[in-house]
Amino acid sequence: MLLALISPLPLMILGGIFGNEWAWKNKKWDSVEHFQNTQKTWFKVGLFCFIFVIIFYILLALLFVR
Repeated sequence: MLLALISPLPLMILGGIFGNEWAWKNKKWDSVEHFQNTQKTWFKVGLFCFIFVIIFYILLALLFVR
């Protein structure tokens, strides 16, 4: 069960590090501005998900400590 809880974290980190490069290489974009605007949106979504996962892990840890 622990592996199931920690496995998304490295994938989220890898996506955060290499996501822009992967997105640029694997899709034909209308313009650089279109790409940058899309990436800003995905950055916000990714940051929200990362914070949510961290809070979820903290809450799980507090639940199991009791």
